[in-house]
Amino acid sequence: MTNQYENEKKAMITITSTHSDLENAIQTDFFEEIEEEQQQEPEVFEMTTEGVIRTCDGRLEIEYFETELTGMEGACTCVSYALDNPGIVTMLRTGTVETALTFEEGHRNVCVYNTEDCAFEVTVCGRKVVNDLTLDGGEILLSYGLEIRGVVTELTTVLLTVHVCENGGE
Repeated sequence: MTNQYENEKKAMITITSTHSDLENAIQTDFFEEIEEEQQQEPEVFEMTTEGVIRTCDGRLEIEYFETELTGMEGACTCVSYALDNPGIVTMLRTGTVETALTFEEGHRNVCVYNTEDCAFEVTVCGRKVVNDLTLDGGEILLSYGLEIRGVVTELTTVLLTVHVCENGGE
């Protein structure tokens, strides 16, 4: 089976991530606001990289390679959503790290995360998904909690900002 990409364009993708580990997380309901005293000082990370934006089989996809800055050098990340359902966003990583994560506001999705050392199950607890990404660019905001063995261990917010390159071509 051959994937036929439609409308593929070069893009600059800025990833801004805010990550907070949680204390006393067993008491936390990920759908409610997390009290500040439960959160450790957030780590903020930002990087800009080249990638592509395209449509394929009714989905809009952005794809880019991770760098040594993310600790996943060599992994390819593809963030996508069905054009008729932008509120459910998936993130697929292949390479040195392999995972398939699903983000949906107000829902818990069980996912598998594979590293070179081991595979483990995580639950993505979707707090907020705001998606205004089109083939011309835009943003996706993902705010979520991660559960490991039923305990919310961290809160993360990822903002993906996509700017289509002027030549837009291949």
